[in-house]
Amino acid sequence: MRDLVKIIILSLYTLPAILIRVFNFRLINVNHKRIGHLCCDVFCLIQDSKINNLSFKYILLADKKTVANNYVLNYIKQYVFVIDNSFLCKFMFPLTKHRLSLKDVNEYSVDLNKGLFIKYIRYFENSKTPFFKISDEDISLGKKKLKQLGIPENAWYVCIHSRDSLYSGGKEKDYGQAFRNLDINDYKLAIQEIVSRGGYCIRMGAKSKNSIKIDGLIDYANHELKSEFMDVFLSANSKFYLCNSSGLYCLGTLFGNVPAACTNVAPLGASLVWSKRELSIPKLYSKNGKLLRFKDVFNKSCANYRTDNEFTESNIVLINNSKQEIRDLVIEMFQRIEDKNFKYSNEDELLQIRYKSLMNSSNYSFGGTSRIGRSFLKKYKYLIN
Repeated sequence: MRDLVKIIILSLYTLPAILIRVFNFRLINVNHKRIGHLCCDVFCLIQDSKINNLSFKYILLADKKTVANNYVLNYIKQYVFVIDNSFLCKFMFPLTKHRLSLKDVNEYSVDLNKGLFIKYIRYFENSKTPFFKISDEDISLGKKKLKQLGIPENAWYVCIHSRDSLYSGGKEKDYGQAFRNLDINDYKLAIQEIVSRGGYCIRMGAKSKNSIKIDGLIDYANHELKSEFMDVFLSANSKFYLCNSSGLYCLGTLFGNVPAACTNVAPLGASLVWSKRELSIPKLYSKNGKLLRFKDVFNKSCANYRTDNEFTESNIVLINNSKQEIRDLVIEMFQRIEDKNFKYSNEDELLQIRYKSLMNSSNYSFGGTSRIGRSFLKKYKYLIN
């Protein structure tokens, strides 16, 4: 019965779909409720169009009542037509399911067996100009609010985000992906490292019932100044982003070319994140109390698991990065950013090459140019052999 209703609805929309196609428009099925997909899928779409000389005019349905960030839409409009009216979005939604009017963007970042986003990141990663450029007026406004937040003029800060279920509305709405979450207290040593160097730490993310209290951390997520605009401004002007498996750091990369230090990345097939500016360390896989070698994970479907149930049914336990491992990653990021003469040792390069050589085309981030943390690879080099 359900399939029959779907067929009838799509049939009714066939004529509009034909007209859309004739006039060279396409609707894109971007998950506008998730900030990572909203930004990254549009980014990949534009790179795809440039590389493959696509001349379509794209339409994004992004209901302003449910979109992840309305401020971001202002910048997306320079690339695609945006419809944010709730009624029109609902009325036109079937066209995102019709093969005649749809430009499917799921292959960019949703489909873990393709992960074409790596291809488009590599195409863009040498650009010195951000994909989205914040206006001078918005920069001026952001600086004023930054002072109100407690950040002195000319001071630097690091945006910190620990993914949890709050953004989704609770665990039951978290797409069965609690394995991607992390306790922000695991960043304590890293926060101490940042503060000891003279920086400020700003906690990003969804509002929580209880304020987060960690010495040196400004709980912006629960601050009265929190807004969609400031989410973007803070991200775009951070020294770097300290985060885990979440798309929020993409605000930094796309609005400010801000590098990210990503911890606790999972699944393993996605362990290479974004571009050559980024660093990451993945969660380890354990089965029957024994850590699995990287090769044994990359060669199996578990490298691309994306739900808690898949890991549970395979009797696989994901091991979080330690506080010290996270701190080591932050130290490495500082060295890369601040030391113009910084170079990796021959052993570092060899371990990096060997790790990446274990990946194959079925892995989501295969071909990625980011690096796995130096100290992490040295510590677990026995899992590379």
